[in-house]
Amino acid sequence: MQSGSSSAYRGLAGLTSREAEVLSMIADGHSNAGIAAQLYLADKTVKNHITKIYAKLGVASRSDAVSRWRSGPVADRPAG
Repeated sequence: MQSGSSSAYRGLAGLTSREAEVLSMIADGHSNAGIAAQLYLADKTVKNHITKIYAKLGVASRSDAVSRWRSGPVADRPAG
């Protein structure tokens, strides 16, 4: 999981810590089955987490979710 930015983004997007963990694993390229195996979850549970993540982030695909998560909210970016 990305340190720092995931906590801040989780709070703003309303993601639970488990949803943030799943999204981090998606960003690392894991499949649903791989996420389920690593987190000891059913495939359906992973799919449910992903559905909730998409709704909270207002996206429709894995790539859009990862892009939103990696960019994070503007308010959380350090002044540069």
